[in-house]
Amino acid sequence: MIPSLLRHFLRLERLQGSPDGRGGWIEDWSLVAESPGRLQPLTGRSLELAGRLHAEARFALYLPPDLEARRGDRVRLGSRRFQVLVTGLGHPGRYEKLLLRELS
Repeated sequence: MIPSLLRHFLRLERLQGSPDGRGGWIEDWSLVAESPGRLQPLTGRSLELAGRLHAEARFALYLPPDLEARRGDRVRLGSRRFQVLVTGLGHPGRYEKLLLRELS
């Protein structure tokens, strides 16, 4: 992907657990990477991938190929927050494509 097309600067975050000191865990979002990306709204039609309906995915996010995102990760773009629903849709060595839904 052409770097100039990656015009949004975003934060990729992952939910991580740490001991709470009383035998349990505390979960909090930790930074995985800060990276340029390209956020695009999807059309209003339903999207089917691998035989599963992904109607709640409203955005596609394009990232550099060296970024590893997982389902459930969170993307922050300014004050907006998105949940990663689908990964692995890009072309290896060229770009990573994720499907997201916006969180309220």
